[in-house]
Amino acid sequence: MGCQRDLNYRAPTWPDARVPQQCHLDFKAADLDAEELPAIAAGATKTAVQPHPAVFRVFLDPAGHPFCLTTYGTKAGPPQSR
Repeated sequence: MGCQRDLNYRAPTWPDARVPQQCHLDFKAADLDAEELPAIAAGATKTAVQPHPAVFRVFLDPAGHPFCLTTYGTKAGPPQSR
C-alpha cells in the first residue's frame, strides 16, 4: 500500500457523501468491546453512526478516515462469514 500527502486534503464526511472516503480498512477482531479501547487509546474516534454494531464498529482515524473493527470472518462473527 502506498500513501502520499495531499495538500488539498479534506477529511471524509461519512456517512454524508459530500466528501467521500478515499480509503477504507476493516480489521478483524473477535471481541469488539475489548478491541475498541486500544483503538480509541491510539487516537481513533468512534462514530455516532453505527450501522451494524454487533458485527462492525466504525471509527475515524486522527485524519478523519473511517475504518472498522469487525467480527466478520472470525469465530465470533455471523455464521455466514465463517
